[in-house]
Amino acid sequence: MTRLLQQPLLFAGLLALVWAAALLLGLSLERAAGQYFFSEGRPVEDATVMAYALVVLLLLIWSRAPRDFRLHSAVVITFLALRELDFHNAFTSESFMKISYYSRGADPLWGRVLAGLIFLAVLAITLAYLIRLARLRGALAAGRQSNLER
Repeated sequence: MTRLLQQPLLFAGLLALVWAAALLLGLSLERAAGQYFFSEGRPVEDATVMAYALVVLLLLIWSRAPRDFRLHSAVVITFLALRELDFHNAFTSESFMKISYYSRGADPLWGRVLAGLIFLAVLAITLAYLIRLARLRGALAAGRQSNLER
């Protein structure tokens, strides 16, 4: 498991594979069973949050990746868990990730500004992480190429 966590792209691919398997399972279930398992606050949502928490724990404790990369990864995964727990609309009248939240004006202006700043911070941290992953992928590919040339 430690070796898997040292290879973030392989790890992300494995998580995507598990997600795809869950999606296929959901599509194969009868409608009532699928609605039960995949509805808000049901077993799949709870299991997803627990899986995110486990991944964060593994990243922080067992991964040998550089510390700043582990922390950055843990923060982004925590964002995903909070989104799954519906934090994007827990403290506002509707989801602060929708443009309509800012245009309708149901919440006071200061609340919409604060929510917008939080959303922009989350977006900036996530984009920085994605750029970092792209650079890491490029560095890994360049390293593999130089190893092949030896």
